[in-house]
Amino acid sequence: MLKVTAILHGSATGELVEALRRVGVLDIVADEHELPAPLDESVGRRIRELDELVADAQFAASFLGRFHEVDAPFSAFISEKFHVPEEDYYALGADEAFDVLYRECETIADRLASIERQRERLRSLIEALRPWESLRLQIGSWHGTEHVSLVTGTVPASEGEALRARLREAVDEVSVEELGPVGDRQAWVVMVHRDRGDEVRALLNLVEFTEVTFPELSDYPAEEMGRAAEESERLAAEQERLLARAHALEAEHYRHVVVLAERLAAERDALQVRERFGATERAVVVTGWVAEKRTAALENSVEPMAHVVDLTFSEPAADDEPPVELDNPAILRPFEMLTDLYGLPRYREVDPTPLLAGFFWVFFGMALGDVGYGLVLGAVAWLIKHRLDVAPGVKR
Repeated sequence: MLKVTAILHGSATGELVEALRRVGVLDIVADEHELPAPLDESVGRRIRELDELVADAQFAASFLGRFHEVDAPFSAFISEKFHVPEEDYYALGADEAFDVLYRECETIADRLASIERQRERLRSLIEALRPWESLRLQIGSWHGTEHVSLVTGTVPASEGEALRARLREAVDEVSVEELGPVGDRQAWVVMVHRDRGDEVRALLNLVEFTEVTFPELSDYPAEEMGRAAEESERLAAEQERLLARAHALEAEHYRHVVVLAERLAAERDALQVRERFGATERAVVVTGWVAEKRTAALENSVEPMAHVVDLTFSEPAADDEPPVELDNPAILRPFEMLTDLYGLPRYREVDPTPLLAGFFWVFFGMALGDVGYGLVLGAVAWLIKHRLDVAPGVKR
């Protein structure tokens, strides 16, 4: 690794960042000269704007992704990838069409969530009313009359008969109507003269009586159940229409919005990296690390700006901690996965990959030396490497 120091005129900062990003060989580190970062209000404003756009694009991609079906082999194990021409990728931006798409996705998502909550509430209401379905007394009248107190609730079914007898023994002016079951409990309507209401409630409380009321309802339980079912069906129909629209949006826009989210995030990162730069009144200092074999690529990338950019290369100092990149012959590169798994060595330490490779090759071969296993593993490995759209690390 070589340390790179680039000194440039401040006006060329954006052009330099774009060149460095395209060539992708420089690992930029924080400025060591304690200079302020070259971030003005316009850059900060653009970063905040991009933060919002990235969040919007990621939301749209996540929402449409719920309706996206992948038909590629082994899609459950391999993340889907979209291949976009470089010029098309860099031309992407959040335009008015994306704003319309985002707002429609947001509206559909909010409405679907609202419908699901409403339908769940209606399902719960129907289940709560079911034990009272046969009661031909309007819910608005469950408070009783001038002289009769009416109590509705549930009691443990196993104690119903004993409680009935106890109520009759204690209070003459009481009547109990048993309705449907509620799990291991029974729905009851208890009518008692208002003068004896407190006594009846005290007896009911001895057996874990749970009072049931529906303060927002007024009609007969059966009619209220019917209305709730009709409303649930209406909401289900609306839900189907929204889901159909979401599927249509996915088919038309999902690929674009996934790539757009990546593009906007990359643009934001290209601005945020300036926080690691140092700046004077007119100059900007960029410090980083580059592999020695890639210095030519770095120099070529800034060649068009040679009149305003000066590159200086130097060997790492004793107290420097350069980034680590393994560099092995092609036959050993697949075994770098093992080194990555256990942790890369420090810059001045020995790369253990050649040592790991020999032992792993021999002992893994001994463990799976059966010809059948070998043929199957070889065929699967060949298919993954040559027929599936997997990342470079997976191919290794």
